[in-house]
Amino acid sequence: MLCGTLPAIGGVRPASQFKMALTDPLSGRSIDWTYSSSSLEIVS
Repeated sequence: MLCGTLPAIGGVRPASQFKMALTDPLSGRSIDWTYSSSSLEIVS
């Protein structure tokens, strides 16, 4: 998700939160990652 251009249904849009998980199907172990962000006001 974070390296390059990807096709996405409806396009890629800004969001205040992002959450993902990578899971190993053999061991059942996973790595979870979450972050929150806020948009700055456009000043021009």
